[in-house]
Amino acid sequence: MQVSVVGVTGARATVNPCVKDLLQEIRQVTNKAVAVGFGISTPEHVSQIAEWGSDGVIIGSAMVKQLGEANSPREGLKRLEVYAKSLKNALP
Repeated sequence: MQVSVVGVTGARATVNPCVKDLLQEIRQVTNKAVAVGFGISTPEHVSQIAEWGSDGVIIGSAMVKQLGEANSPREGLKRLEVYAKSLKNALP
């Protein structure tokens, strides 16, 4: 697993460009699956990380935010469904 930022979790405007180099370095020493997390929150982030060669993404705070901003549990689940689909659709 790879962490894209140092510090607390949560949404960021962009993915640290150093992640691309780190993914390449990790690929040189292992054939294990690599996922990027911390600060991943938008379909654009997911698309960028996939292009860089990550096997997966880890998204936590942004999903919790979808639930927390809803007016009811049912609405929260619907928001989460729409959000998750937008992330999935960003994959190549």
